[in-house]
Amino acid sequence: MEIDGATAVIGIISVALFALPFALDYRRRSRKRSEQLSALQALALGKQCAIHQHEACGDDVLGLDTQRKMLFHLQ
Repeated sequence: MEIDGATAVIGIISVALFALPFALDYRRRSRKRSEQLSALQALALGKQCAIHQHEACGDDVLGLDTQRKMLFHLQ
């Protein structure tokens, strides 16, 4: 089976157009999570704490200072 150049180009463009929304969504979510974590760290710093463990789920972010045993929540 032999593939000509036009078919290969159309295939590559189709795959790129299919994958682009997923890549952009991943990038947007990564940036949003980074901003949420920065806001959580600023909140903890205001209480003289540091975030040692964190978890994000949608718009909610939890952070834990294991030394002072304090839990921080950002919505």
